[in-house]
Amino acid sequence: MTKKNKIITTFISLLAIIVLLVVLSSTLFAVSEVKVSFQTPPQNGLVSVSETEIVQSANIKLGTNVFLLEKKKATQNLEKANPYIKVINIETKFPNKVIIHAAERDEVLAFQKDDKCYITDCDFKVLRIVNGEYTSDNSNAIKISFDGEGASEGEFLNVSDKFKPLKTLEEANYQNFSKEESANALSTLLATYKSISVLEDKIEMQTFLGVKVVVYSPSFKQQEKLKMITIIMDSLTDEQKHLGTITISQSDGKVVGSYRADE
Repeated sequence: MTKKNKIITTFISLLAIIVLLVVLSSTLFAVSEVKVSFQTPPQNGLVSVSETEIVQSANIKLGTNVFLLEKKKATQNLEKANPYIKVINIETKFPNKVIIHAAERDEVLAFQKDDKCYITDCDFKVLRIVNGEYTSDNSNAIKISFDGEGASEGEFLNVSDKFKPLKTLEEANYQNFSKEESANALSTLLATYKSISVLEDKIEMQTFLGVKVVVYSPSFKQQEKLKMITIIMDSLTDEQKHLGTITISQSDGKVVGSYRADE
């Protein structure tokens, strides 16, 4: 490198440092407002939580330079204080505004252990804890047999790998749907199953109508197996939907399903 190039490089580096110091010290980029934007209007566990409380829980201080925001830490603060909130992202709206894009977590699964039930979303985050025996109805979380360790509100249950298909079961019902379709599909899921048992090689699901669904090797071609359940369920008569068992498995790498009436 020639002496002239060294001088130019040094000059550019010093200029960059000066510009950086000016930007970081400028009040133009100091946070003046923090807003929360939800995908859909809050309900369930958030109806009584104000936007001011949500913003305060993120601990984003007004006056902080937008370039120095610790977004990951703010997300952790907010989600820990508000179990029902899932932060999608934190947007910096230059020069000095911050928008927290969030969604409300749905109560999907209810893990019963002894005299406590841990109500979680599909990510197994504990939204609330219910004392006593939990009962699923047509609109609340699906009861899951569970022998693992509990957790506090706002924490994630440390479930074993055998429970992971439950996450896919929930997500697959409204993957790639619009918000409205997602809500409808989730409602259908919750209204269909009364309880779920996750065993070593299968998932057993009891419907409110009465028919039982058994899915073998649930991690294999999950999407196809879920579709097969729907196809068989739709083919049953009203009487059959109240009894018997739908079995979903695979043969020669292909998903197969059948219905058997109670003996």
